Formats: sequence, structure tokens, C-alpha cells
Amino acid sequence: MTLSEAKQLISSPSLPTDQNQQWADLGCGDGLFSKALLTILPEGSIVHAIDQTQQTFSEPNIEFHRLNFEKDNLELPLLNGILMANSLHFIKDKSSLLRRLKDNLLSGCSFILIEYDLATSNRWVPYPLKIEAAINLFTEVGFGSIRKIGERKSMFNNTTMYSLHIQ
Repeated sequence: MTLSEAKQLISSPSLPTDQNQQWADLGCGDGLFSKALLTILPEGSIVHAIDQTQQTFSEPNIEFHRLNFEKDNLELPLLNGILMANSLHFIKDKSSLLRRLKDNLLSGCSFILIEYDLATSNRWVPYPLKIEAAINLFTEVGFGSIRKIGERKSMFNNTTMYSLHIQ
């Protein structure tokens, strides 16, 4: 996936554009979505890229933190948003994690989720989350507004990847 394609998948017209923001990208991997997010946030915003594998970024507004977001305390300032791109499917107890993560968000802020629209697990997606299940999960955890941003065909299998903007 290119930076432009990643940006298109996470661009939501309802993201605030008027002030600097602090976001966390949980399970950032090589940082494709961290970089895409930085391009759509207001100038001066910070993306806290979090992964358990060491990553290096040349962008000054991307701060890398080597952590296991499921088990470790994030120890970040209150966030304007959280991005999880293909990382929630590694978590068995999604509800507990989301409740804990919600405490890291400023009131009324955003969550962007990108996942494979799968019902059956495989070795790359151990705990899949179909779009309907994601909507139900985030509603159960207490998020109010959930809108689909987009979708695209996965380059790895015959499924679709979806993206949601959750508030």
C-alpha cells in the first residue's frame, strides 16, 4: 500500500483541522499509517507511533515508543485520537483494551480503525473483527458516532479492508 492509499483510507472529513493534535498509532509497524496520519493532521501535531518492535522515523513529529500497547501503560498525554491499523485483530479481549484506551482520549475525540472484514481466523489475523462486530464492540464500549470512511481490497487475500471513524 502506498502513502497516498493509506491517507485515503484514514481521511475523514470530520477530523478537526483547526489546532495541533496528539494521536497514537497503536501497532504502527513500519509507520505507513503514522506518516499518512501526520499528513492529514494540522501542522505541529504529534503522532506517537507505538510498536513492540523497534522502528526508526525521520519525521520530527513522529515520536516512537517501544511498548506492547495491550499490556504496557501508554504513559502519554491525553490524546485527540487513536489509530489502530490492522492491530486490533491481534487482541483477544478487545473490549477490555478499548475501555482502557478510552481513558487516554480527551472527551469527544476520535478513534480510527482499519481491519480486515473477516469472520474466520488465520495465522495473520488470529482474532478477526468483521465490520458489524466492530460497530457493535465500539458501541458497547461507549463510543457514540461510528462512520465508515472507506474500504479497499486486501492485497494478501480475497477479503476487504475497512476503515471506521469512531467518536
